[in-house]
Amino acid sequence: MSEHPPWPRRLRDSVVIAVAYFGLGLLTLHFFAGHGTFPVPVWLPAAAAIVAVMLRGGAAVPAIALGTFLFNRLVLDAPLAICLALACGNSMAPYLGWRAMRRLDPSPYIFARRRTVAAFALGGVGLHGLLASLVGATAVTAGQGVDAWLHTLLSWWLCDTAGALIAAPALLALLQPEPGGIRHWQGFVRERPVAALALLSLAAFFFLVLPGRDGTLVGLPFLLTFPALWLAWRHPPRFVQPLLALTCAIALAGALAHRGVFYFGPASLPLETTALMAISLIFVALVVGAMATERQRAAMALREANRNLVARVEMQSRKLQTSEQVFETVVQTSPDAILVTNLEGTISFASPQANLLFGLSPDVLLEGLTFCQFLTTDTRALWANQLSELIAGRTPPPLELTAVAPQRADFSIEANGRLLRDGQGQPRGAVVVVRDVEDRRRLQRELQDNEQRFRMLAETAPFALVFARAENGEIIFANREAQRLLGVDVPAGTAFTPEFYADPEERSEIIAQLMQKGALDNREIRLKDRHGRTFWAIFSAVLSSYSDGPALLISINDITARKALELTLRRQLEEIRALQATLQDQALRDGLTGLFNRRYLDETLERELARAARERTPVSVIMLDMDHFKRLNDRYGHKAGDTVLQRLAEILRDACRASDVACRYGGEEFALILPGATLPTALERAEAIRRQVAELALPPSPSQGTADNAIRCTVSLGVATYPEHGGNGETLIQQADRALYAAKGAGRNRAVGAPPLSLPSPAAHPALPLLD
Repeated sequence: MSEHPPWPRRLRDSVVIAVAYFGLGLLTLHFFAGHGTFPVPVWLPAAAAIVAVMLRGGAAVPAIALGTFLFNRLVLDAPLAICLALACGNSMAPYLGWRAMRRLDPSPYIFARRRTVAAFALGGVGLHGLLASLVGATAVTAGQGVDAWLHTLLSWWLCDTAGALIAAPALLALLQPEPGGIRHWQGFVRERPVAALALLSLAAFFFLVLPGRDGTLVGLPFLLTFPALWLAWRHPPRFVQPLLALTCAIALAGALAHRGVFYFGPASLPLETTALMAISLIFVALVVGAMATERQRAAMALREANRNLVARVEMQSRKLQTSEQVFETVVQTSPDAILVTNLEGTISFASPQANLLFGLSPDVLLEGLTFCQFLTTDTRALWANQLSELIAGRTPPPLELTAVAPQRADFSIEANGRLLRDGQGQPRGAVVVVRDVEDRRRLQRELQDNEQRFRMLAETAPFALVFARAENGEIIFANREAQRLLGVDVPAGTAFTPEFYADPEERSEIIAQLMQKGALDNREIRLKDRHGRTFWAIFSAVLSSYSDGPALLISINDITARKALELTLRRQLEEIRALQATLQDQALRDGLTGLFNRRYLDETLERELARAARERTPVSVIMLDMDHFKRLNDRYGHKAGDTVLQRLAEILRDACRASDVACRYGGEEFALILPGATLPTALERAEAIRRQVAELALPPSPSQGTADNAIRCTVSLGVATYPEHGGNGETLIQQADRALYAAKGAGRNRAVGAPPLSLPSPAAHPALPLLD
């Protein structure tokens, strides 16, 4: 009922409930009205109403009201007011009865126990029928007197009760799923057909075959109670309740047909007798079935408890055996001696290690001796106090004592005792674990000696040593050099915190690396002392442990002086490198024009030719020479000549691609290397350079004239291409140089390619006036 199904399902359920109520009303009316017995003694729609409410809760109330209203209005043609009153009473009565039933017992399964059956009988059947009859009798007999109202009330209550009790358990048994773990019915499945056939045969014999005579056999059908109880005790409600409902249907059919033992004349009231018999039969079967369920559940609970008890006993037995085995194993394999003594200290059990500990042969029995016999006189009182502490209920720590042995000098042992108690919790002895700690004492002394030596070495070390906790930096130890370097006083509780780092975040990085790798070697960092002085140090650390947490062993070596020297050397090295770069650049470039020199030209040309041979691509070379450069120098001076060469170098740089190389070949002669350029392309590039130079006009110096007397110049260019004109750099330069001389001989101010290709004579570009 706590679930809320989706509205299509709720709508479907409402329609089914309304149709079921209406249909059962028609069936009941038709079944009984045909024999003149209306009002009916059994009203089956009451069963549909209580079942619907039990399965769907309050959501079934509107559907029941609709079914009631339609039945009374359409079938019985009752007045509207009566139809509304009956719809209200017949829908709210089962709901209120169901609520009362849930208040008495919240279990939704009515067959689970006797309390649930009683709640169903009182609330779902009795209160439901009483409320519905009260509303119906009041609405129908209004104005007819108390007798008519009381008669109608009782008649309707009987028919509602009989209908609900006969049909509702069967419907619930078929529609309501059985909870898991209630019964196991498989053992009686085979007898069900025989039992059902026998019960139905007896019912048919009593109610359809035997005559009623004068009423002497009227009690005979109540014998059906015995097989019904037998079935209810052994079989589930899903089988028993539909079978009993069918038996009651046979009885009603016999009563309607005026047959069977309940009919023995017109005054015999067979229907009323049948209804009472059905009520008693169904109710008793419900009670007996609930008793059987309770008994079986109790039996199952008892069996489960018995299984649990047996399992616990077996588990405890196994634990006891395991404990004994563990104790035996511990006693036999423990390197420590184990003794069991009484409260006076007398030994009642001793492990084999006790004989070895005290230097006794294995065949010597220690039982009956006292533990104090193996102790020196001055330590026996200590053990007696320890035993008194145990008896008083306290748990003293292990005690170091001095033991004696026949063939061994006195040695140190550690005795740890625990009290033994009996079943009533009273002390009855003690278990003593004795351990030889002579070696441990010796190791402790050696450790103390080693610690002293380490402190001496650390204090005299020429570098700083710090031992600090990793989590908070608390300094545990710092040698004198560390205290001087950091300006700390260790007894004052100084912590090696981020304030000692020039970069505080570097501490977190160092801690993370140590936690991951466990060590840090020779890291150069900048630290600060307590007074704020910053210094360079070589920082090394190893992850260790101290007490209950990780710790760091740190060595710090001040390298401030070395870092200053390194900085000076680094600056000098940078200056040397800059000077080398300058010298190298001067070795490869012309000082006046900034272009590469002839040496770089030779190296680059051979490299480009080798690449062109691999990639099978062309390489062109342009040789360029100023026309009448000597006359220009003579007329305008060498300074003007240098200016012209510099402007020519700028033109060449602007004309070069990223892969091209422009060089000053010597004097006023220049060369260009054009990787990937064919001869026609190189000639076009050369012609473009020639035009730019021809268009160049440089102003003379003030002493040499006005702006109209501008310095103008021309160039002649020769072009050669690999592989047409040569397979190496020297040949290619020679061919370009010959083409250059050919341009000179043809009148200058032109670009000529090495034979056989050349551009036409630049007729459209007349030669500029030559300088005298």
